[in-house]
Amino acid sequence: MLITVIVTNYNRQMEVRRALLSVLCQSYEPLQVIVVEDGSNSRVQEWVHSEGLEGNVEYIRHDSNRGLAAARNTGLQHARGEWIAYLDDDDHWKPEMLSSLWDLVQQGFNEPLGVVYCGVEVRDPITHGVVSILMPEINGAIKSEFIRRGLSTRSSSSLFAQQALRAVGGFDETVASSIDHDIWMTLADHGYHTLGLDQPLTISYTSRHGKMTTDVPSRIAGVRGFTNKWEPTFKEWLGDSEGTKYARAYYARVIGLLAIDNIANGKVVDGTLALRTVIAYSGALVGLRYMVPLLARVSIRNILPRRILTMFRGVNKT
Repeated sequence: MLITVIVTNYNRQMEVRRALLSVLCQSYEPLQVIVVEDGSNSRVQEWVHSEGLEGNVEYIRHDSNRGLAAARNTGLQHARGEWIAYLDDDDHWKPEMLSSLWDLVQQGFNEPLGVVYCGVEVRDPITHGVVSILMPEINGAIKSEFIRRGLSTRSSSSLFAQQALRAVGGFDETVASSIDHDIWMTLADHGYHTLGLDQPLTISYTSRHGKMTTDVPSRIAGVRGFTNKWEPTFKEWLGDSEGTKYARAYYARVIGLLAIDNIANGKVVDGTLALRTVIAYSGALVGLRYMVPLLARVSIRNILPRRILTMFRGVNKT
């Protein structure tokens, strides 16, 4: 069975090479590998040529930056595989990732299976040590699982049925953020199911400096667009009160982390802007409920290691 891998790239020259190499090292075959460069100039096409990989990698470039959803849809338009895996340019896979997910598909499932997925191993970008492991949390009907526990997805960890993606119209290009959650909500709304594999086969990296390349106003607008789109569905599935709470809590988690990351790394204006929108949209109580744990997590990640490093250097000087 042919699997199509779509690597989307925007301005990550070294990371996209690492991502591609992890695809080409997969134990599963046959593969169709597509790189979609979304209006940037990472020189990945030159690298593919210099490495003699033209026969293994198809290169497609957008003339302008059209966003992640559009890049994924471009890949989908050129996909020949019956199953499709998307890999973000700053993530990569362990060699057995695709073969393990394909084995899961082959176990057989009576319900309409839209996607299978695995866990994610989050590493420190400096030491490459494991920071955390995020395992799949939902199995079965995606809608029922959402109603029971909320939606949880893992970037770069999913294998989608091409038929399901085409049936729902692909990715919504009007949604600028929360792309993974948006497609899973769409699959849920169309009655699709999922299966999770309790193995961390995708590797992602955290950053002590936060995601400082994020355009904060655009991120705020994108997440607000996602919640505005799906809040009526949240209310339909959870009830008016609980649906509203879920939308507010979702916004507080995502934009709260954005606010804390920026403030912790000296981007006070952007961080304050994000914080104000959390309070305005989600309310002070909801904002505090979700931001305090986020603040603790970011503090441990950003401040504690630096203090320990400073102490260590001081000891070495004595």
